[in-house]
Amino acid sequence: MGHDILVVLSEEEQPETVCARLSQYGLTAKAVKNVRKAVQSLKAHINTFLLLDLSLEGAPEFLAGLVACVFPPPPYLLAADLFRGSGARTAALNLGADACLEKPVDVEEVLALIHAALRRAEQRGWTDRMNVNLCIEHEELSIEPHRRRVTMCGVLVELTVTEFDILYLLAQYPGVVFSKAQIYERVWDEEDSFMVSRVADHVSSLRQKLGIGPKDQHYIQTVHGIGYRFAEPVET
Repeated sequence: MGHDILVVLSEEEQPETVCARLSQYGLTAKAVKNVRKAVQSLKAHINTFLLLDLSLEGAPEFLAGLVACVFPPPPYLLAADLFRGSGARTAALNLGADACLEKPVDVEEVLALIHAALRRAEQRGWTDRMNVNLCIEHEELSIEPHRRRVTMCGVLVELTVTEFDILYLLAQYPGVVFSKAQIYERVWDEEDSFMVSRVADHVSSLRQKLGIGPKDQHYIQTVHGIGYRFAEPVET
């Protein structure tokens, strides 16, 4: 399919199993265990689809916040709950859900809703909206998120998982300065002030593999005393 989904389900719903089954159908699926982790994940990577368990603490408020554009939301939001009565479904839809699924979650139903959304997007010419993770092109650098593939001057660059995640995070927000602590929190998905120094080591390795120096101004820029940012496109 070439699309990805963030799965935010309670442990009773076996989110890892759901992700494994979705992956069998060509979706890139990631599971997180609570709303806080979902917020962290979406700040670093905007998924095409989100499957959210409304029974989790803070989930309704989280859903409402997505629709209010607290940060860019996934284009298609699937809400899962027991939904005892039409009123509960109506409330979820009014919060901003695009579709509702009864728990326990049926993977086949999830896939059917995703296929329906993609068909409608194609029919109405919304393919760009449903493919938020398009290739990022900047000067001689190309980043393909779904394939986790990076080329520089047409040559494939072999990056570690962490190096790719740092590059992709920065490249998604050109001109935005990220502190080392922010990069560590989003890429490593944890907070640890003693480990933030690891960011500089990974950026140094990333630059070396891309063939750019620490004073480079075309790709990854150092903001002294703060962190890093990705260069903004030069207007022609």
